Amino acid sequence: MSELFKDFPDFLTAVDWGVFGFEGRDGRQSTIWVSSEGASTPCHMDTYGCNLVAQIYGKKKWTLFAPDEQDKLYPTRIPYEESSVFSQVNITCPDLETHPEVSKAEKYEVSYNVR
Repeated sequence: MSELFKDFPDFLTAVDWGVFGFEGRDGRQSTIWVSSEGASTPCHMDTYGCNLVAQIYGKKKWTLFAPDEQDKLYPTRIPYEESSVFSQVNITCPDLETHPEVSKAEKYEVSYNVR
């Protein structure tokens, strides 16, 4: 966001993560993700810190798993990708013969729609 909104500093300071306990963090320490309708991201776990999401527009569905469910998701690393551990499982349509443990993983689904 710091690069995208470099000419609009008020946009950057309007993002205040301090209300969530991250004092001194604003849009300059934030990443903006924009996607088209129907876009999806493979199941993964970020290896750094934590993530906060502000949904500005559109709808989004998250399938979340607790960190202790990681082994049931068949984690794998991708060469040259240091910040994420990906699941070998297609979460939307799991192959239970190949990945039987995934059926034992407790998942949480969160959906929201912002218009």
